[in-house]
Amino acid sequence: MAYHSYRKVCRRYINILSSTEESININTQCNAEHVTRYIETLALVGENRTEIIEDSTNKLKDFINKLYPLQIVRVLNAYSHLNFSNENILKTVLIRNEEMCDKSSPKRALELLTLYKSLNISHELILNDLSKCLIKHMNNYSYELYNLGMNASYLNMINPVFIESYKTQTHLKLDELNQLNKIKNVASFSRFRTECAELLDIIWKNKDNLDIKKSILMLSTFSRLNDERYKLISYRDSLTDSVKNMELSTEDISTILTLMRANSVAHVETINTIVNWIEMKLKDENYIKTHLTYHLFMLAQLVPEKIEKRLWSVLLSKVISNTEGFMNPKRMVQFVTTVAILKSGRLIEHINNEIATHIKSSYQKLNLKEQNQLYDCVFLLYGNSEDEVLQRIVRENRPNKLPLMYGNMKNVQLGMKGGKSVLYKTDKNGKLVAHKFVAENQALNIVNREVEMVLSPTTLLDLKVTKKLHKELEEYENEVEIIVLNERLKKIM
Repeated sequence: MAYHSYRKVCRRYINILSSTEESININTQCNAEHVTRYIETLALVGENRTEIIEDSTNKLKDFINKLYPLQIVRVLNAYSHLNFSNENILKTVLIRNEEMCDKSSPKRALELLTLYKSLNISHELILNDLSKCLIKHMNNYSYELYNLGMNASYLNMINPVFIESYKTQTHLKLDELNQLNKIKNVASFSRFRTECAELLDIIWKNKDNLDIKKSILMLSTFSRLNDERYKLISYRDSLTDSVKNMELSTEDISTILTLMRANSVAHVETINTIVNWIEMKLKDENYIKTHLTYHLFMLAQLVPEKIEKRLWSVLLSKVISNTEGFMNPKRMVQFVTTVAILKSGRLIEHINNEIATHIKSSYQKLNLKEQNQLYDCVFLLYGNSEDEVLQRIVRENRPNKLPLMYGNMKNVQLGMKGGKSVLYKTDKNGKLVAHKFVAENQALNIVNREVEMVLSPTTLLDLKVTKKLHKELEEYENEVEIIVLNERLKKIM
Protein backbone atom coordinates (compact mmCIF):
# COMPACT_ATOMS: atom_id res chain seq x y z
CA MET A 1 0.00 0.00 0.00
CA ALA A 2 1.38 3.45 -0.94
CA TYR A 3 2.37 5.69 1.98
CA HIS A 4 -0.21 8.40 1.23
CA SER A 5 -2.94 5.78 0.87
CA TYR A 6 -1.91 4.34 4.22
CA ARG A 7 -2.18 7.79 5.82
CA LYS A 8 -5.73 8.07 4.46
CA VAL A 9 -6.61 4.70 5.95
CA CYS A 10 -5.17 5.79 9.29
CA ARG A 11 -7.07 9.07 9.17
CA ARG A 12 -10.28 7.16 8.45
CA TYR A 13 -9.49 4.88 11.40
CA ILE A 14 -9.12 7.91 13.68
CA ASN A 15 -12.44 9.36 12.53
CA ILE A 16 -14.17 6.04 13.20
CA LEU A 17 -12.68 5.79 16.68
CA SER A 18 -13.52 9.40 17.47
CA SER A 19 -17.10 9.26 16.30
CA THR A 20 -18.17 5.78 17.37
CA GLU A 21 -18.89 5.50 21.08
CA GLU A 22 -18.79 1.73 21.08
CA SER A 23 -15.25 1.71 19.65
CA ILE A 24 -13.41 3.79 22.20
CA ASN A 25 -15.55 4.57 25.24
CA ILE A 26 -15.31 2.29 28.25
CA ASN A 27 -17.50 -0.70 27.68
CA THR A 28 -17.22 -4.43 27.20
CA GLN A 29 -16.19 -4.08 23.55
CA CYS A 30 -13.22 -1.75 24.18
CA ASN A 31 -9.97 -2.89 25.72
CA ALA A 32 -6.52 -1.52 26.48
CA GLU A 33 -5.14 -2.61 23.10
CA HIS A 34 -7.82 -0.56 21.29
CA VAL A 35 -6.77 2.56 23.20
CA THR A 36 -3.07 1.84 22.62
CA ARG A 37 -3.54 1.42 18.87
CA TYR A 38 -5.72 4.52 18.70
CA ILE A 39 -3.01 6.68 20.30
CA GLU A 40 -0.33 5.09 18.09
CA THR A 41 -2.41 5.94 15.03
CA LEU A 42 -2.62 9.58 16.10
CA ALA A 43 1.18 9.65 16.05
CA LEU A 44 1.40 7.72 12.78
CA VAL A 45 -0.66 10.28 10.86
CA GLY A 46 0.98 13.26 12.60
CA GLU A 47 -2.20 14.50 14.29
CA ASN A 48 -1.80 18.21 15.14
CA ARG A 49 -5.21 19.06 16.63
CA THR A 50 -4.58 19.51 20.32
CA GLU A 51 -8.16 18.83 21.38
CA ILE A 52 -8.05 15.33 19.84
CA ILE A 53 -4.67 14.51 21.37
CA GLU A 54 -5.74 15.87 24.75
CA ASP A 55 -8.93 13.80 24.61
CA SER A 56 -6.86 10.68 23.94
CA THR A 57 -5.12 11.20 27.29
CA ASN A 58 -8.52 11.01 29.00
CA LYS A 59 -9.03 7.62 27.38
CA LEU A 60 -5.54 6.63 28.57
CA LYS A 61 -6.39 7.69 32.13
CA ASP A 62 -9.46 5.44 32.11
CA PHE A 63 -7.27 2.43 31.33
CA ILE A 64 -4.31 3.18 33.63
CA ASN A 65 -4.53 -0.12 35.51
CA LYS A 66 -5.48 -2.25 32.49
CA LEU A 67 -2.43 -1.55 30.33
CA TYR A 68 0.53 -3.91 30.21
CA PRO A 69 3.96 -2.25 30.70
CA LEU A 70 4.74 -2.72 26.99
CA GLN A 71 1.49 -0.96 26.07
CA ILE A 72 2.43 1.97 28.30
CA VAL A 73 5.79 2.21 26.55
CA ARG A 74 4.04 2.13 23.17
CA VAL A 75 1.72 4.92 24.29
CA LEU A 76 4.60 7.04 25.59
CA ASN A 77 6.42 6.51 22.29
CA ALA A 78 3.37 7.80 20.45
CA TYR A 79 3.08 10.92 22.61
CA SER A 80 6.81 11.48 22.21
CA HIS A 81 6.37 11.53 18.42
CA LEU A 82 3.45 13.93 18.86
CA ASN A 83 5.59 16.07 21.21
CA PHE A 84 2.77 16.21 23.75
CA SER A 85 2.53 15.52 27.46
CA ASN A 86 0.10 16.60 30.15
CA GLU A 87 -1.08 15.77 33.66
CA ASN A 88 -2.95 12.64 32.57
CA ILE A 89 0.23 11.19 31.07
CA LEU A 90 2.16 12.14 34.21
CA LYS A 91 -0.44 10.40 36.41
CA THR A 92 -0.22 7.26 34.27
CA VAL A 93 3.54 7.10 34.68
CA LEU A 94 3.39 7.90 38.42
CA ILE A 95 1.00 5.01 39.03
CA ARG A 96 2.81 2.44 36.88
CA ASN A 97 6.45 3.59 36.94
CA GLU A 98 7.65 1.42 39.83
CA GLU A 99 6.26 -1.69 38.15
CA MET A 100 7.81 -0.76 34.79
CA CYS A 101 11.22 -0.09 36.34
CA ASP A 102 11.22 -3.29 38.42
CA LYS A 103 10.51 -5.44 35.37
CA SER A 104 12.66 -3.57 32.87
CA SER A 105 15.63 -4.96 30.99
CA PRO A 106 18.73 -2.77 30.44
CA LYS A 107 17.37 -1.78 27.04
CA ARG A 108 13.90 -0.97 28.41
CA ALA A 109 15.36 1.15 31.23
CA LEU A 110 17.22 3.27 28.67
CA GLU A 111 14.06 3.54 26.58
CA LEU A 112 12.11 4.83 29.59
CA LEU A 113 14.80 7.43 30.27
CA THR A 114 14.67 8.60 26.65
CA LEU A 115 10.88 8.82 26.72
CA TYR A 116 10.78 10.67 30.04
CA LYS A 117 13.27 13.19 28.71
CA SER A 118 11.29 13.63 25.50
CA LEU A 119 8.05 14.19 27.44
CA ASN A 120 9.55 16.27 30.30
CA ILE A 121 8.42 13.64 32.81
CA SER A 122 10.68 14.71 35.66
CA HIS A 123 8.70 14.11 38.86
CA GLU A 124 11.00 13.29 41.78
CA LEU A 125 9.32 9.96 42.60
CA ILE A 126 9.56 8.79 39.00
CA LEU A 127 13.24 9.68 38.65
CA ASN A 128 14.13 8.02 41.97
CA ASP A 129 12.78 4.67 40.76
CA LEU A 130 14.37 5.08 37.34
CA SER A 131 17.81 6.00 38.71
CA LYS A 132 17.81 2.84 40.88
CA CYS A 133 16.90 0.81 37.82
CA LEU A 134 19.69 2.37 35.73
CA ILE A 135 22.24 1.76 38.50
CA LYS A 136 21.22 -1.91 38.55
CA HIS A 137 21.77 -2.22 34.80
CA MET A 138 24.76 0.14 34.48
CA ASN A 139 27.34 -2.59 33.80
CA ASN A 140 25.47 -3.47 30.58
CA TYR A 141 26.03 -0.09 28.95
CA SER A 142 28.85 0.98 26.65
CA TYR A 143 27.99 2.92 23.49
CA GLU A 144 24.66 3.72 25.18
CA LEU A 145 26.40 5.84 27.83
CA TYR A 146 26.33 8.88 25.54
CA ASN A 147 22.53 9.05 25.33
CA LEU A 148 22.19 8.03 28.96
CA GLY A 149 24.19 11.07 30.06
CA MET A 150 22.48 13.47 27.66
CA ASN A 151 19.01 12.49 28.87
CA ALA A 152 19.79 12.08 32.58
CA SER A 153 21.54 15.46 32.80
CA TYR A 154 18.56 17.14 31.13
CA LEU A 155 16.23 15.64 33.75
CA ASN A 156 18.71 16.65 36.46
CA MET A 157 19.15 13.16 37.88
CA ILE A 158 21.62 14.16 40.59
CA ASN A 159 21.53 11.04 42.76
CA PRO A 160 25.23 10.79 43.85
CA VAL A 161 25.17 6.99 43.65
CA PHE A 162 23.80 7.17 40.10
CA ILE A 163 26.42 9.71 38.99
CA GLU A 164 29.29 7.74 40.53
CA SER A 165 28.03 4.52 38.94
CA TYR A 166 27.75 6.25 35.57
CA LYS A 167 31.24 7.76 35.91
CA THR A 168 32.78 4.39 36.83
CA GLN A 169 31.14 2.64 33.87
CA THR A 170 32.26 5.40 31.51
CA HIS A 171 35.83 4.92 32.72
CA LEU A 172 35.71 1.12 32.45
CA LYS A 173 34.42 1.13 28.88
CA LEU A 174 36.75 3.73 27.37
CA ASP A 175 39.36 1.18 26.27
CA GLU A 176 36.73 -0.71 24.24
CA LEU A 177 35.66 2.31 22.19
CA ASN A 178 37.06 4.11 19.18
CA GLN A 179 38.28 7.70 19.48
CA LEU A 180 34.97 9.34 18.57
CA ASN A 181 32.89 7.31 21.02
CA LYS A 182 35.40 7.86 23.81
CA ILE A 183 35.07 11.61 23.34
CA LYS A 184 31.27 11.42 23.02
CA ASN A 185 30.86 9.49 26.27
CA VAL A 186 33.09 11.84 28.27
CA ALA A 187 31.35 14.85 26.68
CA SER A 188 28.03 13.43 27.80
CA PHE A 189 29.25 12.88 31.37
CA SER A 190 30.61 16.44 31.51
CA ARG A 191 27.03 17.71 31.38
CA PHE A 192 26.68 16.79 35.05
CA ARG A 193 29.50 19.31 35.67
CA THR A 194 31.09 16.83 38.05
CA GLU A 195 34.88 16.61 38.43
CA CYS A 196 36.32 13.90 36.18
CA ALA A 197 40.00 14.72 35.66
CA GLU A 198 40.96 11.11 34.90
CA LEU A 199 38.40 10.90 32.08
CA LEU A 200 39.62 14.17 30.59
CA ASP A 201 43.23 12.96 30.75
CA ILE A 202 42.34 9.81 28.81
CA ILE A 203 40.69 11.60 25.89
CA TRP A 204 43.40 14.28 25.91
CA LYS A 205 45.96 11.63 24.97
CA ASN A 206 44.19 11.35 21.60
CA LYS A 207 44.03 15.08 20.94
CA ASP A 208 46.00 15.00 17.69
CA ASN A 209 44.50 14.75 14.22
CA LEU A 210 40.96 15.54 15.32
CA ASP A 211 38.34 16.28 12.71
CA ILE A 212 35.81 19.09 13.15
CA LYS A 213 33.23 16.92 14.92
CA LYS A 214 35.70 15.61 17.50
CA SER A 215 37.18 19.08 18.00
CA ILE A 216 33.79 20.58 18.80
CA LEU A 217 32.98 17.73 21.19
CA MET A 218 36.34 18.18 22.94
CA LEU A 219 35.89 21.95 23.11
CA SER A 220 32.43 21.63 24.66
CA THR A 221 33.70 19.08 27.20
CA PHE A 222 36.75 20.98 28.46
CA SER A 223 35.04 24.39 28.41
CA ARG A 224 32.02 23.03 30.29
CA LEU A 225 34.28 21.86 33.11
CA ASN A 226 36.45 24.99 32.83
CA ASP A 227 39.56 22.91 32.21
CA GLU A 228 42.26 25.24 30.86
CA ARG A 229 43.02 22.82 28.04
CA TYR A 230 39.98 24.17 26.18
CA LYS A 231 42.23 27.08 25.13
CA LEU A 232 44.58 24.71 23.33
CA ILE A 233 41.65 23.13 21.49
CA SER A 234 40.13 26.50 20.71
CA TYR A 235 43.16 27.93 18.96
CA ARG A 236 44.84 24.93 17.43
CA ASP A 237 44.92 23.77 13.81
CA SER A 238 42.19 21.17 14.28
CA LEU A 239 39.50 23.77 14.83
CA THR A 240 40.18 27.38 13.92
CA ASP A 241 42.76 27.11 11.15
CA SER A 242 41.19 24.07 9.56
CA VAL A 243 37.86 25.86 9.27
CA LYS A 244 39.57 28.90 7.77
CA ASN A 245 41.69 26.97 5.30
CA MET A 246 39.46 24.13 4.16
CA GLU A 247 37.14 24.42 1.19
CA LEU A 248 33.89 24.58 3.12
CA SER A 249 30.80 23.23 1.42
CA THR A 250 27.24 24.16 2.31
CA GLU A 251 26.90 20.80 4.07
CA ASP A 252 30.08 21.49 6.09
CA ILE A 253 28.61 24.76 7.36
CA SER A 254 25.35 23.02 8.30
CA THR A 255 27.27 20.28 10.13
CA ILE A 256 29.48 22.68 12.11
CA LEU A 257 26.56 24.88 13.19
CA THR A 258 24.40 21.88 14.09
CA LEU A 259 27.22 20.33 16.13
CA MET A 260 27.86 23.53 18.05
CA ARG A 261 24.18 23.95 18.83
CA ALA A 262 23.76 20.29 19.84
CA ASN A 263 26.78 20.51 22.15
CA SER A 264 25.79 23.89 23.61
CA VAL A 265 29.06 25.54 22.66
CA ALA A 266 29.66 28.65 20.57
CA HIS A 267 33.21 29.14 19.34
CA VAL A 268 33.21 32.80 18.32
CA GLU A 269 36.18 32.68 15.92
CA THR A 270 34.70 29.74 14.01
CA ILE A 271 31.34 31.52 13.85
CA ASN A 272 33.03 34.64 12.44
CA THR A 273 34.61 32.48 9.74
CA ILE A 274 31.21 30.99 8.90
CA VAL A 275 29.59 34.44 8.72
CA ASN A 276 32.29 35.57 6.28
CA TRP A 277 31.64 32.44 4.20
CA ILE A 278 27.89 33.21 4.15
CA GLU A 279 28.55 36.79 3.01
CA MET A 280 30.52 35.47 0.04
CA LYS A 281 27.63 33.14 -0.89
CA LEU A 282 25.00 35.89 -1.06
CA LYS A 283 25.25 36.04 -4.84
CA ASP A 284 24.31 32.36 -5.09
CA GLU A 285 20.50 32.29 -5.41
CA ASN A 286 20.35 28.53 -5.00
CA TYR A 287 22.16 28.75 -1.65
CA ILE A 288 19.83 31.51 -0.46
CA LYS A 289 16.74 29.51 -1.41
CA THR A 290 17.88 26.18 0.04
CA HIS A 291 20.24 26.71 3.00
CA LEU A 292 20.47 30.32 4.17
CA THR A 293 17.35 30.14 6.36
CA TYR A 294 18.66 27.14 8.29
CA HIS A 295 22.10 28.69 8.76
CA LEU A 296 20.56 31.91 10.12
CA PHE A 297 18.31 29.83 12.39
CA MET A 298 21.38 28.09 13.85
CA LEU A 299 23.40 31.30 14.20
CA ALA A 300 20.51 33.00 16.01
CA GLN A 301 20.53 30.17 18.58
CA LEU A 302 24.26 30.58 19.23
CA VAL A 303 25.64 34.12 19.49
CA PRO A 304 23.41 36.45 17.44
CA GLU A 305 24.86 39.51 19.19
CA LYS A 306 28.28 38.79 17.65
CA ILE A 307 26.88 39.58 14.19
CA GLU A 308 26.38 43.21 13.20
CA LYS A 309 22.79 44.53 13.12
CA ARG A 310 23.31 45.79 9.60
CA LEU A 311 24.35 42.34 8.41
CA TRP A 312 21.38 40.66 10.08
CA SER A 313 19.08 43.06 8.23
CA VAL A 314 20.76 42.25 4.90
CA LEU A 315 20.60 38.49 5.47
CA LEU A 316 16.92 38.49 6.44
CA SER A 317 16.05 40.66 3.43
CA LYS A 318 17.84 38.21 1.15
CA VAL A 319 15.67 35.35 2.41
CA ILE A 320 12.44 37.30 1.87
CA SER A 321 13.35 38.65 -1.56
CA ASN A 322 14.40 35.20 -2.83
CA THR A 323 11.28 33.39 -1.63
CA GLU A 324 8.88 32.46 -4.40
CA GLY A 325 5.31 32.01 -3.20
CA PHE A 326 4.96 30.88 0.41
CA MET A 327 7.62 29.26 2.58
CA ASN A 328 7.09 25.63 3.48
CA PRO A 329 5.97 25.20 7.12
CA LYS A 330 9.34 24.04 8.49
CA ARG A 331 11.28 26.83 6.81
CA MET A 332 8.68 29.36 7.94
CA VAL A 333 9.07 28.36 11.61
CA GLN A 334 12.86 28.53 11.36
CA PHE A 335 12.74 31.99 9.80
CA VAL A 336 10.13 33.41 12.19
CA THR A 337 12.04 32.01 15.18
CA THR A 338 15.20 33.71 13.93
CA VAL A 339 13.36 37.01 13.61
CA ALA A 340 11.79 36.65 17.08
CA ILE A 341 15.17 35.95 18.73
CA LEU A 342 16.72 38.96 17.00
CA LYS A 343 13.78 41.20 17.89
CA SER A 344 13.90 40.02 21.50
CA GLY A 345 17.62 40.85 21.63
CA ARG A 346 17.04 44.23 19.93
CA LEU A 347 19.22 43.22 17.01
CA ILE A 348 16.62 44.28 14.44
CA GLU A 349 14.29 47.27 14.51
CA HIS A 350 11.61 46.49 11.96
CA ILE A 351 9.70 43.36 10.97
CA ASN A 352 9.05 42.75 7.29
CA ASN A 353 5.31 42.82 6.56
CA GLU A 354 5.59 39.68 4.43
CA ILE A 355 6.47 37.56 7.48
CA ALA A 356 2.89 37.64 8.74
CA THR A 357 1.69 36.46 5.33
CA HIS A 358 4.00 33.45 5.46
CA ILE A 359 2.79 32.62 8.99
CA LYS A 360 -0.88 32.73 8.01
CA SER A 361 -0.30 30.58 4.92
CA SER A 362 1.05 27.53 6.74
CA TYR A 363 0.55 27.68 10.52
CA GLN A 364 -2.26 25.11 10.42
CA LYS A 365 0.09 22.55 8.83
CA LEU A 366 2.56 22.59 11.72
CA ASN A 367 3.04 19.73 14.15
CA LEU A 368 2.65 20.43 17.87
CA LYS A 369 6.33 21.16 18.46
CA GLU A 370 6.35 23.70 15.66
CA GLN A 371 3.04 25.19 16.84
CA ASN A 372 4.46 25.78 20.31
CA GLN A 373 7.59 27.29 18.83
CA LEU A 374 5.50 29.56 16.63
CA TYR A 375 3.34 30.61 19.61
CA ASP A 376 6.33 32.24 21.34
CA CYS A 377 7.33 34.05 18.17
CA VAL A 378 3.86 35.35 17.29
CA PHE A 379 3.21 36.39 20.89
CA LEU A 380 6.40 38.43 20.93
CA LEU A 381 6.21 39.85 17.40
CA TYR A 382 2.46 40.30 16.94
CA GLY A 383 0.94 40.21 20.44
CA ASN A 384 -0.72 43.59 19.90
CA SER A 385 -1.73 42.98 16.29
CA GLU A 386 -5.40 43.27 15.35
CA ASP A 387 -5.04 40.68 12.60
CA GLU A 388 -7.66 37.97 13.24
CA VAL A 389 -5.44 35.00 12.34
CA LEU A 390 -2.47 36.19 14.39
CA GLN A 391 -4.73 36.90 17.35
CA ARG A 392 -6.23 33.42 17.04
CA ILE A 393 -2.74 31.92 17.34
CA VAL A 394 -1.99 34.03 20.43
CA ARG A 395 -5.37 33.46 22.10
CA GLU A 396 -5.40 29.69 21.81
CA ASN A 397 -4.50 27.84 24.99
CA ARG A 398 -2.25 25.43 23.18
CA PRO A 399 -1.23 22.59 25.52
CA ASN A 400 2.46 21.86 25.21
CA LYS A 401 4.76 19.55 27.11
CA LEU A 402 4.86 19.33 30.88
CA PRO A 403 7.15 21.86 32.56
CA LEU A 404 10.37 20.57 34.04
CA MET A 405 10.02 19.73 37.73
CA TYR A 406 12.48 19.44 40.56
CA GLY A 407 12.53 18.53 44.24
CA ASN A 408 9.57 18.05 46.55
CA MET A 409 6.34 18.13 44.54
CA LYS A 410 3.86 18.16 47.44
CA ASN A 411 3.00 21.86 47.49
CA VAL A 412 2.98 22.70 43.81
CA GLN A 413 0.44 22.62 41.04
CA LEU A 414 0.59 22.41 37.27
CA GLY A 415 -1.07 25.20 35.40
CA MET A 416 -1.26 26.86 32.05
CA LYS A 417 -1.09 30.44 30.89
CA GLY A 418 -1.48 31.15 27.22
CA GLY A 419 0.61 28.61 25.35
CA LYS A 420 2.79 27.76 28.34
CA SER A 421 2.63 24.86 30.77
CA VAL A 422 3.99 26.19 34.05
CA LEU A 423 4.73 24.88 37.53
CA TYR A 424 3.27 27.07 40.30
CA LYS A 425 4.04 27.41 43.99
CA THR A 426 2.06 29.45 46.51
CA ASP A 427 3.91 32.34 48.17
CA LYS A 428 3.36 33.69 51.70
CA ASN A 429 0.60 35.98 50.41
CA GLY A 430 -1.32 33.08 48.90
CA LYS A 431 -0.52 34.04 45.31
CA LEU A 432 0.70 31.58 42.72
CA VAL A 433 4.29 32.11 41.62
CA ALA A 434 5.36 30.71 38.27
CA HIS A 435 8.58 28.68 38.35
CA LYS A 436 10.65 28.08 35.23
CA PHE A 437 13.38 25.48 35.56
CA VAL A 438 16.47 25.65 33.37
CA ALA A 439 18.13 22.37 32.39
CA GLU A 440 21.74 21.76 31.38
CA ASN A 441 21.11 21.80 27.63
CA GLN A 442 19.54 25.27 27.90
CA ALA A 443 22.89 26.73 28.97
CA LEU A 444 25.40 27.81 26.35
CA ASN A 445 29.21 27.94 26.65
CA ILE A 446 30.56 30.87 24.64
CA VAL A 447 34.28 30.39 23.96
CA ASN A 448 36.03 33.63 23.07
CA ARG A 449 39.47 33.40 24.73
CA GLU A 450 37.56 32.88 27.98
CA VAL A 451 34.42 30.82 28.63
CA GLU A 452 31.16 32.62 29.35
CA MET A 453 28.16 30.62 30.57
CA VAL A 454 24.81 32.07 29.50
CA LEU A 455 21.26 30.97 28.84
CA SER A 456 20.68 30.06 25.21
CA PRO A 457 18.78 32.58 23.02
CA THR A 458 15.82 30.18 22.64
CA THR A 459 15.61 29.78 26.43
CA LEU A 460 15.70 33.56 26.87
CA LEU A 461 12.87 33.86 24.33
CA ASP A 462 10.80 31.30 26.25
CA LEU A 463 11.40 33.10 29.56
CA LYS A 464 10.55 36.49 28.08
CA VAL A 465 7.19 35.24 26.79
CA THR A 466 6.42 33.52 30.12
CA LYS A 467 7.13 36.73 32.03
CA LYS A 468 4.95 38.79 29.69
CA LEU A 469 2.08 36.32 30.09
CA HIS A 470 2.14 36.74 33.88
CA LYS A 471 2.72 40.48 33.97
CA GLU A 472 0.09 42.48 35.89
CA LEU A 473 -2.22 39.53 36.54
CA GLU A 474 -3.84 39.66 39.96
CA GLU A 475 -4.10 35.90 40.49
CA TYR A 476 -0.36 35.46 39.94
CA GLU A 477 2.69 36.97 41.52
CA ASN A 478 4.10 39.08 38.68
CA GLU A 479 7.66 37.90 38.92
CA VAL A 480 8.50 34.56 37.32
CA GLU A 481 11.14 32.73 39.34
CA ILE A 482 13.94 31.28 37.21
CA ILE A 483 15.67 28.27 38.78
CA VAL A 484 18.86 26.71 37.37
CA LEU A 485 18.59 23.03 38.22
CA ASN A 486 22.26 22.09 38.29
CA GLU A 487 23.84 23.65 41.39
CA ARG A 488 27.33 23.71 39.88
CA LEU A 489 26.01 25.46 36.79
CA LYS A 490 24.06 27.92 38.94
CA LYS A 491 27.24 29.09 40.67
CA ILE A 492 28.98 30.06 37.45
CA MET A 493 26.09 31.69 35.61
